[in-house]
Amino acid sequence: FVDAKPGDRYKAIEGFLQVLNLAPDFPDALRRLGSCLISSGNTEEGLSYISSAYRLDPSPANQSAYALGLLMRGNEGDAQMAFNLAQQASESDPDDLYYHFVLFEAAIMTRNDSYVISEANQILTLAPEDPESHYFMSLAYAYQGEMSSSLAELKEARKLGLPEEDYQSALE
Repeated sequence: FVDAKPGDRYKAIEGFLQVLNLAPDFPDALRRLGSCLISSGNTEEGLSYISSAYRLDPSPANQSAYALGLLMRGNEGDAQMAFNLAQQASESDPDDLYYHFVLFEAAIMTRNDSYVISEANQILTLAPEDPESHYFMSLAYAYQGEMSSSLAELKEARKLGLPEEDYQSALE
């Protein structure tokens, strides 16, 4: 979702609302507004906009955003729907790293062990020099109880530039 300073996020929200006043059924604006709202802590309102975007245009971008919004809402009943949406998005565009990140998170939430590992491997294949790829692989190994492999991947993520606070947090 949107990783920005609160002031910037609120400006983005205002901008997307202006766009939607002119074009109320513009899926990209609906999705992006929903993402900003969720990032601002307004999960239900944000999810409403994202689900509207998905209904208007069930594109991989909207499937993935809807899946992530459902996961962020935290209702256990939403996890399987989120998994299905994320799976469709990643199958539609298998080279999109973001779709695999979302599917990985959905696999963890649904306890789909085979997808946890396969998605971590896919993420690592798509972006082997990205510290987050190794971080996700570390999580996958930890999920399976393979702590020495998890620690090795975490150290590789750190070597590639994983922020120190993320490294320390993962160790705890």
